[in-house]
Amino acid sequence: MVNITASRMWTVTDAKPKLNSLVAEAQSGQMAHIVSGAQIVAHLVPPTTWIIDDPLALEFMMRAVVDKEAAWVAADNTQWQGDHFVLTHAGDVLGRVLGWAWRTDPDKIFMRAVTDYAMSLGDAVQQSMAFPDVSEGLARSLGGGVLERSEITAALKYAEKHWDEWALPPADSEAVDTESSL
Repeated sequence: MVNITASRMWTVTDAKPKLNSLVAEAQSGQMAHIVSGAQIVAHLVPPTTWIIDDPLALEFMMRAVVDKEAAWVAADNTQWQGDHFVLTHAGDVLGRVLGWAWRTDPDKIFMRAVTDYAMSLGDAVQQSMAFPDVSEGLARSLGGGVLERSEITAALKYAEKHWDEWALPPADSEAVDTESSL
């Protein structure tokens, strides 16, 4: 995740004449964020910055985190109300990963991670998970110092809006649909 520092933001116009000095600063370890309008459009990063540019490696890493965190949360006795699981907190590790995913690519990375997590968690607790089942726990995790409140709200609204495009239906509903079509 790129940690954005307001004092290191430059408009495109301001960055052009400073490019040589910004590059020298990047070589010495300082990032610069290039802004156009109200959006960051580029980052100038040091040469040692970790960049994941292999989609398959990213998928393997995300899957490992999602599965591990789902298993950890499923084993947390404080999230069970009798024999029903209620996600109250998805954990700070998952929150950091989802925060990075939100800032990096809301559609492809964030939505994939959120719905994969819900499916993995559902498998671990043996109950299907819909967006309302995970939203409160995700909000708390994202709020663990990762995203600002406005970003959390935007991320959860986005997830709710796009949930049906990404989430797989539970196995039970597929069986019901098959039977009703006979």
